[in-house]
Amino acid sequence: MKKTRFNKFLNEEILKTLLYAEALKVFGNERASHLAQRHQDLFHTPAVPVNFEYGRGIYLYDAQKRPYIDIANYNGITLAGHNNPVLKRALAKAASGPLCTFGVRKDMIDLAELLCDRFELDGVSFWTAGSEATLEALRIAREATGRRKVLKVAGCYHAADWYGSISSAYEGDENPCAIAEPRPLVPGTAAYKDDLVVLGGWTTKALHQAFAAHGEELAAVFIEPFVGSLGYLAAPLEFLQAARKLCDRYGVVLVWDEVWCGAVVGVNGAYSQWQKHLNEIRPDLRCLAKGIAAGAPFAVCGGSYALMTLRGACDISSTATYYQNRISIAAAHAMLQKILTPENHRALSERSQYFAERLNEELAMFHLEAKSFGLGGSIRPNELWLRSPAEQGIGGVLDSFYDLFWLRALDDGLVSQPGFIGWTLSTPYLEDEGEEALDTAVEKVVTIVKDILQECMFS
Repeated sequence: MKKTRFNKFLNEEILKTLLYAEALKVFGNERASHLAQRHQDLFHTPAVPVNFEYGRGIYLYDAQKRPYIDIANYNGITLAGHNNPVLKRALAKAASGPLCTFGVRKDMIDLAELLCDRFELDGVSFWTAGSEATLEALRIAREATGRRKVLKVAGCYHAADWYGSISSAYEGDENPCAIAEPRPLVPGTAAYKDDLVVLGGWTTKALHQAFAAHGEELAAVFIEPFVGSLGYLAAPLEFLQAARKLCDRYGVVLVWDEVWCGAVVGVNGAYSQWQKHLNEIRPDLRCLAKGIAAGAPFAVCGGSYALMTLRGACDISSTATYYQNRISIAAAHAMLQKILTPENHRALSERSQYFAERLNEELAMFHLEAKSFGLGGSIRPNELWLRSPAEQGIGGVLDSFYDLFWLRALDDGLVSQPGFIGWTLSTPYLEDEGEEALDTAVEKVVTIVKDILQECMFS
């Protein structure tokens, strides 16, 4: 199926959207088109055509008070749902005191202990964004090894800075079994290409090639164990095992970037999916953010005692102004201790699996497969789950199809994940209202997918 067929319908849908229509009135056609394209260039999705003004539980509401079932929960950030009463009480209590103070407070110590216990860490440092946490991991790795280079897999996004954004999108022509050419995506980052080694895909062949050529120069290997932008697509176990062995052999720091997936795929992050193999794949550092604080600006870099104590033993610039913000600390504490408890996480994982199974029953004839990981999952052509990321051809046809689904879903009162047909369930889905809405969401997803494919096939 050609990409142009999907684009034909996609362009028609964009022209219907509310915000695009408003832009036409204010700026005229040429300026509005420029703004829409600029938004897509920066954020990799079309501008959101709906202005959500408030939310409650599993629902978001626009200015006309129309309800939308939220199955995306903003990249797994709003796992507490919308307007959660437990979270509101915790934030109100925190806001009654000084928001930022000098020194380490008891609430910070309590949260650090909770994080260390839950995510099996010896020590943690607090940050305000996932990009800061991953940059801290890079600083620690460079200090520990005395080296500069970083290895990553093409298509994985690790931060808004140079090393995290380079080659964070697939171009469709990478060789998964070889080292790829670093591709700067942000202006001003090209000068840093020499510090980055990029694998074309998750293959042990490419990994061994990279270590043979650069192993003595590498400070860190960064891995997204579940790639959020690909619908929580899991890294192959054999790749994780090989990465651990090679890092040990060459003295390289292994970092798992769980900023997106950490609160979603398991009670203690990606560890939950590989409990039987942890001793073979365990990273030296882990980075967590997004859902662990329900949308408050909070992130964590944590790991072994030897690495984390480097922060106090050498000159590493790692002080963030708002790292001890009382509201963020309260949000993370409430989220981990009262809302996303192990019991709730297990129950939501079962709901997510039910969602995937229902979709698979309905979409099997289209060779689409729904996969669930923890609280989240996505639908993709089933052969993509068996191939390496660079072989999947994420660009092109699929991008247009996913964007078209996203816009049609909004029109039908369903909030999905831009860039793929995905979901992340929040704790209100454990309530009776959530169970009913989940069945409604399944019906909507199936109907929209079938309509799009049939329209494109017979147009």
